[in-house]
Amino acid sequence: MSRGCSLHEVAELGWDALAGLVPEWDALAAAAAEPNPFYESWALVPALETDGPPMRCAAVRIRGELAALFPLQPDTRYKGLPARALRSWRNRHMLLCTPLVRNGREQEAFAALIAWAARSASILELDYFPGDGPLRAALGEALGASERPWLVTYAYERALLRRAASAEAYVAGMERGVRSELRRRERRLKEAGRAEYVRLGSDLERWIEEFLVLEASGWKGQARGALACRESDVRYARAVLRGAQARGELFASGVDLDGKPIARRLCLTSGEGGILFKSAYDEAHARLAPGMLAHLENIRAFHDQPHRLQWIDSATGPDNAAANSVWKDRRRVERVAIGVDAWGAFLLTLLPLLRKAKAKMRPAPAARAARTETSSPSTGARP
Repeated sequence: MSRGCSLHEVAELGWDALAGLVPEWDALAAAAAEPNPFYESWALVPALETDGPPMRCAAVRIRGELAALFPLQPDTRYKGLPARALRSWRNRHMLLCTPLVRNGREQEAFAALIAWAARSASILELDYFPGDGPLRAALGEALGASERPWLVTYAYERALLRRAASAEAYVAGMERGVRSELRRRERRLKEAGRAEYVRLGSDLERWIEEFLVLEASGWKGQARGALACRESDVRYARAVLRGAQARGELFASGVDLDGKPIARRLCLTSGEGGILFKSAYDEAHARLAPGMLAHLENIRAFHDQPHRLQWIDSATGPDNAAANSVWKDRRRVERVAIGVDAWGAFLLTLLPLLRKAKAKMRPAPAARAARTETSSPSTGARP
C-alpha cells in the first residue's frame, strides 16, 4: 500500500515485496549515510525467517528512488499504556537498529517516515539508534520542522574501536595499566601451553562449528542464550556469516591453546563501519583472560582490514569491563520516542510524570534487595 505525493512516497512492504527489492536494497546500503550490517538484505532476510517479532517495513522513495528502509515492529501498547506504537525491528541478536537512509536524503526520509507513521500509530520509537552523527542530526531537524514532541527515553555509551595509524599505535595509546595487564596475560597464556592467535581464512564452516560449541560451553549455554540452544538461531547465524563472507564483509579472530579454540570474535562490516556480531571464550581458562586477549587480536585484525573500515561497534552494554578497558572510544546509542499524533503527544508529556510517580512508589533499598533475593531473574528485557 503506497501513500504520499509524487516527490515523497512511503510504501509498507510485505515479505514478498521486500524480497523482490534486493537489488535496490543493496544499492541503498552501499549509499547509506550510516552503515548497519543487520539491516542489509543478506542479514535481515535470514533474521526475518527466525522467530523474531512481526515486521512492517516502511520504504521511502524520493522522486522514485529508494531513499530509506525502516524495519519496524507494531505494538498495541506503549509502556503499558493504551497507544499503538511502531518500534525499530530487531531480533535478540541485534543491538543496532540504524535505518538504511541514503546519504543526502536523511531529513526528507525522516520527515516522510514521521508523517506516514501518524496514519497508523501514536508513538514512533527508534531503538538502538545512533546518538550522534548525520542520522541523529537529520532526525533532530525533521522533528524540529514537524513540531512533534519527542523524548530520549534511554541512552548509554558503549565501547567503540576506532582506527589508529596502526595496531601498534593503538595499543601504545592504551592506559599503562591496561598494557601491562595484557602483557602479563600473554605471558601466562604462553606458559599454559602452545598458544596461538588465529584468524578466519577460507574455513568458515569449521569456525562456525567451533564457535557454536565454544559459546554453548559457558554461561550463555547454561542460560539458554547461546546460538546452539535454538535451531532457528543456528540457521540464522550460518546464513548471516556465510552471506557476510561471500561479500567480503566478515572478519574473525581468536585465541587457540594446544590447537583448541579458547576465544573467538566474529565481526560484520559495511561501508566504513562494522559491529561485533558474536563473541565467546572458554570459561575453563578464565584465569588466562582469553576474552581480553581476543580483544587484543581483534584490534590487530581490524587494523589489517582495508582502510575503508574506520570503526567497529562493540555491541555491548555500558558496563562491559573487558571491552571498555581495551577499546578506547565510545559510541552513544539512544531510544527516541516520538509522539506522531495527538494522543501520542499527550502520552509523552505524561511520561516524565509517570516515571517520577513510579520512582516514589519503589521500596526502600533494603526492602528492594530482600525482594530481589526471592524473585526470578527476568529475561529478554529491553534496556
